[in-house]
Amino acid sequence: MTAFDDLAATYDSTLNPLLALEERVLTPILPDVRGLIVADVGSGTGRWLHRMRGAKTIALDSSVEMLKHGPGLSVVADALKVPLRDESADLILCSFTLGYAPECFTELARITRGTLVVTDVHPERDWARMAPYQRYSLADLHHPGLTRTHFFEPHLGEQERPLFAAKPHLYEAACEHPAIFVAIWTR
Repeated sequence: MTAFDDLAATYDSTLNPLLALEERVLTPILPDVRGLIVADVGSGTGRWLHRMRGAKTIALDSSVEMLKHGPGLSVVADALKVPLRDESADLILCSFTLGYAPECFTELARITRGTLVVTDVHPERDWARMAPYQRYSLADLHHPGLTRTHFFEPHLGEQERPLFAAKPHLYEAACEHPAIFVAIWTR
């Protein structure tokens, strides 16, 4: 059982400004996935895979309960030992997982044959996480076979303000620094 098993039933319906910001930034830049093999490492409930119409999708997560909510093929897996062959997926997604296992970046690079998309809480933010968090640096995210093509450090904005309705006093401070990062590499 993982820390996320208890959250699985309500994860997608719980308001989360960081997930909303990620969606706002990432959605317009995702490639057309029709006919591609898409693997989501740390997929949780598969919220991104639900959007991957026309692709063969593989959800990989250590939480059995989270995987029950995802579409397509689901595999219980550790992000540090992904049970896929080298360069076996056209698009790899890794959303809000790196902070729990930063060393998995090497695995992500290994299984990528096309595009790797990584998002996470900005490592310079000291926000509470749902499980033990491991510090890492954005400078650590490199691999000789990959070229970073996109990098964004977005701040929370007016679009996310309504998600602070229960705690409006936190909004202004939350907007002062980049909240997340979104990075894309290609092989």
